[in-house]
Amino acid sequence: CLMMRRPPRSTQSRSSAASDVYKRQVLTEQTGGKWPFWLSPRQVLVCPISDKYLDYAEQVYIKLRLEGYEAEVDRSNVTLNKKVRNAQIAQYNFILCVGEEEMKNQTVDIRERDSSERKGKKLSLIHISEPTRQAEISYAVFCLKKKK
Repeated sequence: CLMMRRPPRSTQSRSSAASDVYKRQVLTEQTGGKWPFWLSPRQVLVCPISDKYLDYAEQVYIKLRLEGYEAEVDRSNVTLNKKVRNAQIAQYNFILCVGEEEMKNQTVDIRERDSSERKGKKLSLIHISEPTRQAEISYAVFCLKKKK
């Protein structure tokens, strides 16, 4: 007589973890590494045109992080075209370019990952005097200084 027994619990948890890994592998293969925005670990990259606009780029970065987006600032000393190309290779969903015109108008130039089309969009910046967000802003500024 052949008895069927359940596998030990540790085997079951390993199989569900393996299943999650398999699902991620299938999703990565199906999307070609171009994750959808809601799932992407690299949602937005802010690219200042030059070092003069790095402060404005960091303000945009803080605004995006406080809104809950995964954002980064490209602080490298390469040309804007190289920054945009590197961001496309790294599969960022959106690339926000900022320069003098964008800083003056409080906008950002939005480039999508797979499109060369550019769109200027208004971005309402954080008002530091807001008491409810003061602690969050202070923490975000602290994190920025820590990265430097």
